Amino acid sequence: EEWAGGAAGKPPTRRAKRKERGKAKASQGPVETLKAVNIENMPLKTAEDFIRAIRKAENNRRDPVKVFSLTKKALGRPNGDLALDDRVAAVGIKALLRLQAKSTAKEASRLRLDLLEKGSLISADLDTATSLFVALARADLASSARGTLDHLCAAFPSAFTAAAAPEEEEGEEGEGLLHPLVFALTEMALCYFRCDKVTEGLALVAELQATALLRAEDVDALARPLAKARLIDELRGLLRHLDARGRAVGPGALEALGNALAATVKMEKKCSTMKALPAPRLPEIVLMGRSNAGKSSLVNMMLNRKAMASTSATPGRTRHFSYYRVNRDRPAPPAGQRQRWAEYYLVDVPGLGFAETVDQGKMDGWRGMIERYLRVRESLRAVLHLVDSRHGLQKADYDLLQMVKESGFMDRGGRYFLVLTKADKDPKQAAATAAAVRADLCRAGLRPDASPLDAAAGGGEAREGGKGSGGKEVGEARRAEEG
Repeated sequence: EEWAGGAAGKPPTRRAKRKERGKAKASQGPVETLKAVNIENMPLKTAEDFIRAIRKAENNRRDPVKVFSLTKKALGRPNGDLALDDRVAAVGIKALLRLQAKSTAKEASRLRLDLLEKGSLISADLDTATSLFVALARADLASSARGTLDHLCAAFPSAFTAAAAPEEEEGEEGEGLLHPLVFALTEMALCYFRCDKVTEGLALVAELQATALLRAEDVDALARPLAKARLIDELRGLLRHLDARGRAVGPGALEALGNALAATVKMEKKCSTMKALPAPRLPEIVLMGRSNAGKSSLVNMMLNRKAMASTSATPGRTRHFSYYRVNRDRPAPPAGQRQRWAEYYLVDVPGLGFAETVDQGKMDGWRGMIERYLRVRESLRAVLHLVDSRHGLQKADYDLLQMVKESGFMDRGGRYFLVLTKADKDPKQAAATAAAVRADLCRAGLRPDASPLDAAAGGGEAREGGKGSGGKEVGEARRAEEG
């Protein structure tokens, strides 16, 4: 009403607004807040008092020295409820980690473990002790985390044993729920790998396999550091462990394996004629399909490179046979392992079908070159036929299927894979397309093991039949030269 020209005829001033806010605050009475309390004057008699003071020192003063002092003072109490409650230690150590005071947190953790060993301190509850262990492990304090884990296993044996998970706790697809021991050992192994303690990490991986409780998610988490360390045998051992127990391998593990097998990559040559192709001395894996099916994106994902192959939303961007030489300068394998990095070519070819920026004469020339390549290239080991899962098989795809059959490529022992791309755009449509493609493959008379694989091109994730079997096309393509 005042704004509309009421009694005052003008809006209230800032001073009047502040005055009104002050009156409203005064009417609420005194409100005790953490910020309003002085740490020096706070009573420190119970665990809650110390926890409150530590949080104030962390949030308002950002003072790791004061946090450590309060934590040490609480742990030094000779009697009372503090002597049997390490909640204060857990809160203090995690506060120090958040304040980036790792060395001080390590000292506080050592003091806590000493008191636990002497029996002067016991864990308050499983959740508190577990959260402290996770904080130490993720802060890469390996020795402190290991000591905390050993204490967890001793203090809570019923939770941290390798007993099989009850059947009623299994998920819809038969995979058990997260087991505390698996969770703890996985976190500890990841901490060791980040700290370059590979031997200790591998020992925990072996211990995890012995529990028979590993899930696909746990293997996905362990796969990346194993791949980074080029421990191919250990990574494949984890995948076989899941497979032996009938559990699906997750996309992260297979992608990590595929990326690890591409140690070095170099763009070797771009060819526009058959005469310009490299000498057929190395195995070749070729990606074919309609224009804009996602071939270049899949090349980047398989080779673990962001822009090795140029990508574009405009069809017809790839206009040559692009030869990527993989593992030419491959590293020596770790001690005790055989050479795992096979040297081969990954070939990206122009797309078939319609492209606005390319005239029909050039498209016909590409088609003829692809047909001859399939027929006479002796070093060709595998064909990845990419199909956009949103559209299914089109005329150009049927033509390519016919080309593959008539070329005699598979009669010479070649492998053929049909990959559904862009499944992340419309998962329901991708599942329907997968079923239709399977029927088309059977009618085409292809071998029974030629099942459709769908990949979220460029997204690093792939699925079979619309469900999570992982980037299977990556591992299969890389092993094609062995078959």
